[in-house]
Order: sequence, then C-alpha cells, then structure tokens
Amino acid sequence: MKKCMHLLLAGLLVIGIVSVAEAATPTPAVSTAKQYNVFQRQTFLKSFVTFNEAVAYAKLWDHSSVVKIAGNLWLWDNYPRFHVFQGERLLKEFTTQQAALDYAKLWARSSVRTWTGSWLWDNYPKYRVFQGERMLREYKSFEEAVAYARLWAGASVRQISDGRWVWDNFQVKTLVLDPGHGGRDPGAIALDGTQEKDLTLAFGLQAKAELVKRGYNVVMVRETDMELIPATTDLAEELQARVDQSKVSGAHLFVSLHANSFSSSGTYGTETYYNTTSSYDGSANPFPEQSRQLAGIIQKHAVRAMGTYNRGAKDSNFYVLRKNTVPAALVEIGFLSNAGDLKKLEDTALQQKFAVEMGAAIDEYFSVSGQK
Repeated sequence: MKKCMHLLLAGLLVIGIVSVAEAATPTPAVSTAKQYNVFQRQTFLKSFVTFNEAVAYAKLWDHSSVVKIAGNLWLWDNYPRFHVFQGERLLKEFTTQQAALDYAKLWARSSVRTWTGSWLWDNYPKYRVFQGERMLREYKSFEEAVAYARLWAGASVRQISDGRWVWDNFQVKTLVLDPGHGGRDPGAIALDGTQEKDLTLAFGLQAKAELVKRGYNVVMVRETDMELIPATTDLAEELQARVDQSKVSGAHLFVSLHANSFSSSGTYGTETYYNTTSSYDGSANPFPEQSRQLAGIIQKHAVRAMGTYNRGAKDSNFYVLRKNTVPAALVEIGFLSNAGDLKKLEDTALQQKFAVEMGAAIDEYFSVSGQK
C-alpha cells in the first residue's frame, strides 16, 4: 500500500511537470512589423503590415507603387504605360493600350507611345494632295488621298516624309487591256460548255469601266466576240496584232486576261505571268523588272478579289509578253477545269470585284514603280 502511494505521487508529479512545461511554451506571435511602403511617384505615403493592405491603399492614388521594405523590391504599381500625345503635347495617360487608342482617335495628329517613348500608333497624315504647287489637303491613307486628288485637274499625291510623288493626273496613263481569245478561237472550254473567250470579255469590260472611272485611258483589244485579223489562220499574226496595240496607242502598260485549264480537275487557283528571259526565240520584254513588279501587284489584287488559291507570279515566254514594247502581264484568273474556280469565274459579283481590284492594282503599280 505504501509502495502504491509512492507511485501515485510520482505520477502526479510528472503530470504536473509536463503541464507546467506546456503552459510555459509561447504561442507564435503574429508580426506587427510594417513590411510594405506605398509611394506616389517618389513621395512616401504610408507603411503597411500586409501586401494586400498596401495594394488596397495604393489603388486610391494615381502613379502609386508598393515596395517591400526588405530588399527595396518594387512589387506593384498603377503607373500608366501608354501616353497620348498631340504633336509633342502630352494629353493623357492610360494603363491599357486600347483605352489610349480610343482616346487618341479623338484628336488630329495624335499618337500613342509607351512610357519608354516607343510609338505604337499615330494618325499623322502621310500624304499631301497638291494642285500644281498649291497644297490642298492631307490624308493618312494613300487611297483617300488619290480619291480626293481625282477631283482636281493637275493634281498630285506626294509623301510627306520625303516629298516623293506617288500619283498624279498630269499625264493620263494609257493601258491596253486584252481579253484573251475571241472569234473563232474559244480558248479553253469548261465541262459545262463555258468558253474562255466569253469570260475574259466579261472580265475585261468590267475592268475597263473601273479603270476609266479612275482616270485611265483604256484601249480594248476587243469589246465583242471577234478576232483582230479574222482572215488569218496564223496564231502568231493574231497575237502580234494584239501586241501592236501598245505601240499604236502609246500605251504605258499591257494586261492580258485569261482563264486557265488543265487535264486534272484538281488543279486550281490564280497565277500571273511576266517575261524577263529571251530563251525561247531571242526576244524578251524590254522592261523585265517593271513587268515583274506589275505581275506581282496584279496577282495580289486578283487573289484578293476572287478568293482563289494563290499560285504566284511567274516568269514566262508567252508571245504577248516577250514581244511587247511596254511592261506587260498576263493573268490567268482561275481554272475552267476546276468546278470551284469555274463557279467563281461565272459569278458576276466577283467579276465586278475583280474590276475594282484591277483598278487598285494599276493605281498601286504607278505609285510604287516610278514609271511616268
């Protein structure tokens, strides 16, 4: 019994010791030290214990930032990254690019720049319209400038950056437009009986109307279902008569319109040809680089109009190209042998769209080629 009492007392003593030890262990304290500073630009505003408190307060101020005291680390800011200028006058600052763009569009000669000074957008005029040497108006886009310049005789469009002339109506440009085939020569024939000569004439007449509207003098090789030399059976003689139209009319350009065909109905798309080589019979177009440039521009606009596969601009020795006396291009608008292309070729709305793009292509050619 005595022994049991000793054990009980020893146990109580141990329990008491443990309890006292546990009670003496300190609970981890939540730090109340301020760890984040809030600034407005370089001006100190306030210190906070937590990052969230600091950010919440900083949002009440423009151009504010949160900096971690330890290490002086910049953790957050609401500095505007996009600045809107009119000329060199700062109008307003924005935190998003879209907001800056929307505001800048309200002002003439405005720009959007990053806080580091890089230009992202501007609506500065790029072109000036002159009548003679009298400046009429400024425009941002070449198309708008040309449209306005057409209203005035003796007008020109010049780039503001370097003063270079990119368009004028001082001299009316003459273009020979050649709807391929005609008369006894039907060209390619589709499975539904559609003849190439009929389609090229339809495209040609639409293109002529658009080009005339844009101020060009258009010489049509044919405006009906005909041949230039009905009595001949010599294809070269007929083609030479078409080429001769360039010299007779004093043309600046020659463009021939065609529709393609292939043994495989799976072949489709638009392609435009030019000539730079004399490998066929020793003859070559005297303006190879201008012809290449013209073909490339026409190809781009033709594909845009028709929505066809882009087969590219290619070098060729076609008679009307290599025997011509002016920059010349031949465009194969689509394949009669392909059902998808044929549907597009027969679409009158696309024929009209092609005409508009042809007008734009000729405008573009004269604006970039330097040809007078």
